[in-house]
Amino acid sequence: MTYNKEVLGTQFTLELSSYALDIVSRVNDVSEAISLLLKKVGEKFSLSHITVLEKQRNLPCFMATYEWYTSEIEPIRNHVITFSEEQKNIFLERIDQSEEIFTYEELKEMKEAKKMISTMKQNKADNMILCALKQNNKFIGFINFETRNKIESFSEEELSAFLQTKRILENFFLVCRANQEAQKRIEQVTLFDPVTGLMKYDSFLEQAELIYKNDSNNQYIMFYADITNFKYFNETYGYAAGDEVLRLFKQHFLSLSSSYIIGCRIFSDYFIGMTVLKEPLVERKLIQEIQMINYSFQKKIQSIYPESSIHIVSGVVLIDNKNLDIQTYIDNANQARKIAKYNRTICVIFNKDMEAERKKYYRITSIAEEALKNDEFYFELQPKIDLKTKKTVGAEALVRWSRQDGTVVYPNEFVPIFEQNGFITKLDFYVYDKVCEYLLHRISHGKEVVPISVNVSRAHLKQDNFAKKVIRLVEQHRIAPEYLEFELTENIFLENSEQAKETLIELKNYGFKVSMDDFGSGYSSLNLLMNLEFDILKLDKDFLTDNIISKKEEVVIKSIIRMAKLMNMTVLCEGVETKEQVDFLERIQCDMVQGYYFGRPMKTEAFEECICS
Repeated sequence: MTYNKEVLGTQFTLELSSYALDIVSRVNDVSEAISLLLKKVGEKFSLSHITVLEKQRNLPCFMATYEWYTSEIEPIRNHVITFSEEQKNIFLERIDQSEEIFTYEELKEMKEAKKMISTMKQNKADNMILCALKQNNKFIGFINFETRNKIESFSEEELSAFLQTKRILENFFLVCRANQEAQKRIEQVTLFDPVTGLMKYDSFLEQAELIYKNDSNNQYIMFYADITNFKYFNETYGYAAGDEVLRLFKQHFLSLSSSYIIGCRIFSDYFIGMTVLKEPLVERKLIQEIQMINYSFQKKIQSIYPESSIHIVSGVVLIDNKNLDIQTYIDNANQARKIAKYNRTICVIFNKDMEAERKKYYRITSIAEEALKNDEFYFELQPKIDLKTKKTVGAEALVRWSRQDGTVVYPNEFVPIFEQNGFITKLDFYVYDKVCEYLLHRISHGKEVVPISVNVSRAHLKQDNFAKKVIRLVEQHRIAPEYLEFELTENIFLENSEQAKETLIELKNYGFKVSMDDFGSGYSSLNLLMNLEFDILKLDKDFLTDNIISKKEEVVIKSIIRMAKLMNMTVLCEGVETKEQVDFLERIQCDMVQGYYFGRPMKTEAFEECICS
């Protein structure tokens, strides 16, 4: 039987309503009911494809959630179409003006719909109609009707039928709404961070994987960021202030790109996010953008907390291979962040060289325990010289690694890795033990002994028993505490302030000397000197950049030395390499020096000759 299309539309509109009531009464699954409804509409009007595109909650994208299609059509279910805030607002503005139907001709005039048309035209549709879906006057998505038949436009009656289909779908979605709202409340607790409102980690992984693997039109970047000195900030200003900083960080974090997609607070002050790359990646430009965001964030925080010194450190990676899972890109971005933090820079972009670094990381990590058991690690001593007498009055123990096959692994290769994975705590105590053995051997044989300083990694301060373990060690070796000195950098106090202060007090109370290492390398050194009592102040080697000391540099160094002496501290300058530097430091009454001019790190046998001479 041949139907007149004008009649078909009217009859079918009524028939469709009846059919919808029927399938709702006999089908328990709403998804199945929607599929049956789309099938009926598509077959009656000889369409090629019908797609329901739902706006994803908390995500700037549509997803094809339901579809009906003929045999020659490539399905697009679960396909993702992203849109910017600007595109969304233009659509919403037109929909709010009661514009519920968008014809193909209208869509072609809207540059905001270009991506949507591109996706639909993959199936060679000759014409299409896009109907806006609403729920309680709130825009929730579209239903798209496509045909491969060459027609100039759909008739008014056909449009009427399409609108009826849209209204039935809106009612179907309303049936689901109560359950969805309940589920939403549960998800808000289980899937979203209560402080920032960002996704939790598992939810982020799922959504990020879904978006980038189903969107072939865009390229994305992943970034991993954290707030430096956040723990110190929390301890200083309180946790309520810390939570406010996290919320402010979220605002700046989201401003990384106008095409921001999703973000996540992993834990504490660690965040990850994924954003659309609008144009080819230009590293310099991206780093400048991140630096501006960091500057804006710092400025905002310092306007509220003038004494704070927190800032953002970020790692960024380009998502360029869909064969890799999203976790790999998160790991890559995190590795770039760690490099940025170690190098004290704001941002690092992951590259292929870092892939080699990661392989080295796993290689060194995998052999570390075995190397420790095989005594492949040892220490060398660098002399500390009294400037008045020119005698060796102490030494710094520096760890070295020589493999059993004679291969040397340099400290700059393994120390950063061990600080990252925590193995540095084992290695440090191994060195402490060997230093104690060396001192005991010298003492028991009646030989001259000078104090030896050892480094304390910030990883130790994550535990509260560091001082007790050190005390137990020296008591086992029967070593007097005045022969062992502990060097702490200012970063330790910024990241673990209360624990670091307690550790310093415990060490000093037992009789150990404690020095502040690399004084002047950061920005909070003076604050620490006011609040803590050190025995020795080690000036950072950067104070002596060359042989010629400017007048300004001389004033700064002299002032530091004078201040330290007024606070009853001994001053040692590191990195001394020339006679001119020695003469200058002697003239301004620096107490001790350490550097290549007097001796590089050396084996214990060579060091003993220094003591004797």
